Amino acid sequence: MVPLSLWLTAEKRILVVSGPNAGGKSICLKTVGLIQFMWQAGLPVPVGEGSTMGMFDRILADIGDQQSIENDLSTYSSHLANMKMMLSRADHKTLVLLDEFGTGTDPALGGPIAEAILEALCHRKIYGLVNTHYTNLKNFAHRHALVENASMKFDGEKMEPLFQLEIGQPGSSYALEIAEKIGLPKPVLNQAKNKIGVKKINVDKLIAELEEEKRKWEAKNSELSIRDRKTKLLIQENEKTQRTLENQRKKIVNDSRAEARKLLEETNRRIEETIRSIKEGQAEKTITREARLQLETFKEQLEPELLVPEMGTDGKEKPGTIQQIEVVKGVAEPGDFVRIKGTESIGKMLGFKGKDAEVLIGELKTNIKKERLEKVTGYTPGTGSSQSRPTSTLNLNQKMMAFQSELDVRGLRTDEALGLVENWLDEAILLGQKELRILHGKGDGILRTQIRTRLKQYRQIGQMRDEHADRGGHGITLLSLDI
Repeated sequence: MVPLSLWLTAEKRILVVSGPNAGGKSICLKTVGLIQFMWQAGLPVPVGEGSTMGMFDRILADIGDQQSIENDLSTYSSHLANMKMMLSRADHKTLVLLDEFGTGTDPALGGPIAEAILEALCHRKIYGLVNTHYTNLKNFAHRHALVENASMKFDGEKMEPLFQLEIGQPGSSYALEIAEKIGLPKPVLNQAKNKIGVKKINVDKLIAELEEEKRKWEAKNSELSIRDRKTKLLIQENEKTQRTLENQRKKIVNDSRAEARKLLEETNRRIEETIRSIKEGQAEKTITREARLQLETFKEQLEPELLVPEMGTDGKEKPGTIQQIEVVKGVAEPGDFVRIKGTESIGKMLGFKGKDAEVLIGELKTNIKKERLEKVTGYTPGTGSSQSRPTSTLNLNQKMMAFQSELDVRGLRTDEALGLVENWLDEAILLGQKELRILHGKGDGILRTQIRTRLKQYRQIGQMRDEHADRGGHGITLLSLDI
């Protein structure tokens, strides 16, 4: 069941409904009449929420064939008799319903007569619905201020009615198309087209094409609306996820800083106790040995716990889940695994570029000062992951000594540079650094803009400015941290 949506107003009082046969025009007319009668009789009516309806003094209808042998009336005569009655009784409080208006006689004459009657009804400012196939009535509705065209929608590809009322434009009768679908011989159809005339066929064809084009665009608009709603939901989810991840990152950094302060305080206390014990014992071997032994015991307590190996579906241990990483002496060569001093980042040495080493960390290729690297053994990258990191103790003293307050990202891609800046800045915040420098170069300013945009997300950054013009200008960003 397809619902109908229509309205009659003081500005548009009459609706001229056109379209193909069996498209639902008569059903539309009868539905309006029946619901109006039910409403005026005080019965509940099946209309949508928010609908409004008026009351009429008279409801005049001419629906169906009312020819009569007894009264010597033909189909057209009966229609004309009804028209005569309506013209004598209709006024601005009348609802008129006309089905197949003007049919039953020569179309060349019936059309103009129907148009004249419709114009007379307009002068009386009646409300009404009129069904027709006549082109002159469609044109009249287009010209007259009180009349509006409407059509029953039709699927021109499947040649099937959709039983949907569309207000605003006339509909095609699809007479030739329906005849072709039914199977009339082509010679007969061609002869009919010749008799109708090219102009008439082109007008009807244009209306049909406009209806089909509008139907397609409505379907496209509906699809785009659905996509737009989905996109907005995805954007909202993405923003929510970003806020959650940012809060989690900040919480991890804050927790790490608190743990680092606690560990540093405990380490300093142990060292001071050891020094005091040695001094008080006046460097006696026994006391010194015991103090050092206690310090070594505390150091062992800070060693990382071994991870439980992960087991694969075949019951065997996955590679790279437990690793004993050891630092070895010697210069790292291409192919060796190296670790950035004071961090847990392990990568593979690819080669050298001047004083820098080219290292592949996970899927990130970067250049690092050679003196910041140490050669390691016992590391095996985990299967299916870009990098498997061993756990280690947070050694702040070592990190403080190894940390560089200046980061050089010149020549890197934007995503590589941003990754290094974030890790470097998180470490600087953790270590309580105050003044930092980022060398990004001048160039087109794209890398500088991207880095500064990302830095604005850190509330710990108190000030961000260019270096002095004599020392690099806007090719270097200076940071002051409020920690």
